[in-house]
Amino acid sequence: MIRVAVYAHVTGGHGTYTLAFQLRDAEGDDVWRWQPADPLTHPDRLTPAQLAFQAVTIEVPQAGRYDMVLLADGSDIASQPLLIGMAEVFRGDLA
Repeated sequence: MIRVAVYAHVTGGHGTYTLAFQLRDAEGDDVWRWQPADPLTHPDRLTPAQLAFQAVTIEVPQAGRYDMVLLADGSDIASQPLLIGMAEVFRGDLA
């Protein structure tokens, strides 16, 4: 398990959205999911919404490449690659 802070800056929404985070492995399979308790209410498409979640505990099955995906009402809206493991593993040809 690892602890991370997640920050996202989103625009273009209008309404209330149920958010979720997923961790997907290199094959695209979901290996972890977390849903914040409160939905996102976004009243204006042009006004950015800033999301911040501190001390999110992610259960990681093993070292490797993953994608952290933010979903709104079940649809992917953002993705960030994560390399999890010892730095030496990701140097050179393995990166």
